[in-house]
Amino acid sequence: MTFGDKLRELRTEKGWAQKRLAEETGFAQAAIARWELGDTVPALDSVETICKALGVKLRVFEGCEFKPTGDKRVRGRPKKE
Repeated sequence: MTFGDKLRELRTEKGWAQKRLAEETGFAQAAIARWELGDTVPALDSVETICKALGVKLRVFEGCEFKPTGDKRVRGRPKKE
């Protein structure tokens, strides 16, 4: 399981939207989205902040992959040819 998958699982178990987690932690909602998608991973101090907001221990992320997936999704409208 990736860090992003576990983060999404913990957030949804609490019934929170990304926006709520962003408000509780002080991070941008876009950052939460990038972490959940696996585009980027947060620094350790950010993970600690997330854990505090969600009411979980840091150990909950043990065994998770903490590396970006490298999956570059194409965003926006397709280019006209």
